[in-house]
Amino acid sequence: GVIDAGEGRVSWLDRTLDGELRPRGERLAQAIHAWCAEWACGDDAVCTVWLGARTPSRIVRMTRALLPEPRVS
Repeated sequence: GVIDAGEGRVSWLDRTLDGELRPRGERLAQAIHAWCAEWACGDDAVCTVWLGARTPSRIVRMTRALLPEPRVS
């Protein structure tokens, strides 16, 4: 769902898809992939993704696979 409030926008992803509960983080990974495909295409694109300390390892792996030169700081 999406809520537009003046200059801010809040989006959330429901874990259900076609009536089935999806694994935690799967819909987020798909959303990140779609965003990267739409906005970060091109050789000179710079993409910064912050992953928190409690980010599931499968999400970290997927995010790293999407970025051209993953760097961890």
